[in-house]
Amino acid sequence: VVAEAVAAIEATSRAAVRVDRQILRLVGRVKTTPVPTMLRLADRTDAVIAESRKAIEAMGRQVQAITSDLESDPSLPSMFAGEVTPLTKRMKELEARLTKATSLSKRFRESANSKLSLEAEKFQNAVLKIVRHHQATKGLTAEKLFAEFDADGDGKMTATDFVRFFEGADKNIKSLHDDFDDVEDPLADATSKQDDLEDAKVLKSPEVDDEESEQEAEEAAEADAGGVLLDGQDT
Repeated sequence: VVAEAVAAIEATSRAAVRVDRQILRLVGRVKTTPVPTMLRLADRTDAVIAESRKAIEAMGRQVQAITSDLESDPSLPSMFAGEVTPLTKRMKELEARLTKATSLSKRFRESANSKLSLEAEKFQNAVLKIVRHHQATKGLTAEKLFAEFDADGDGKMTATDFVRFFEGADKNIKSLHDDFDDVEDPLADATSKQDDLEDAKVLKSPEVDDEESEQEAEEAAEADAGGVLLDGQDT
């Protein structure tokens, strides 16, 4: 049973290293990585963490089995009792690493969702500025501006009407901020608030420096390229 527990710990240690490698791939990616790629990386990270959690749970069952055997059978050599303490300590260390990784992955996903919201808001503001510019340069009333959108005159503004309007609208505005500075850019000071997971660098260790497996390298490449498969499903 002790040998099985040691084997379980070794398996869990390898899983923890994979988690650390995956977390380190997230460091410094918030500013330069497109949101869809960030979300795929977050999905991949959560999957790696889930695999590691299963390994830790298996290790916990092995350690519990040893403890139960020692408690129920006094005839077992007392030397086995000494094996339990380091196993339990190692398990707690790995659990702490996994808890840290889970928190970092959550922060990365939150950054991705925040970035998505900011980009959507920026797009909406840009649309508003173009509409205002169009209205101002042509001297349109609100009714005439609506008529510009409602080209077919059916009294409705459809997605097709919206796209058609912007295809013909003047989008070459020299200075949006000068003319319409009441519409703020939500990304203007976002850089200073970005969470680049700098504290994740504490995960750097000799184990993480070891060469990663071919499968790990392929999975990392897929996450960046957008082809990650999780639980047999396309994300």
